[in-house]
Amino acid sequence: MSTTKGRLREQMPATAEIVDWLRQQLGTAAADRIVLGGKQGKGTFWAQETGADGQVREFGSRRTRTQWPCAGAVKP
Repeated sequence: MSTTKGRLREQMPATAEIVDWLRQQLGTAAADRIVLGGKQGKGTFWAQETGADGQVREFGSRRTRTQWPCAGAVKP
């Protein structure tokens, strides 16, 4: 495994928990395809998380003109 992957897991621990949960529910191969599709810009997985350092990080990609529900999001 690359050091970038490990570092991203440390910087986005809640997102890492979601990915781990997906792997348990769908199997590693299927979950990894979903996450990889987001990483490749296909819009299959996207996460945004504020780290302990206060920096907001995003991983993956969203489909255009689609609003996904966000955990912890506050509606105006």
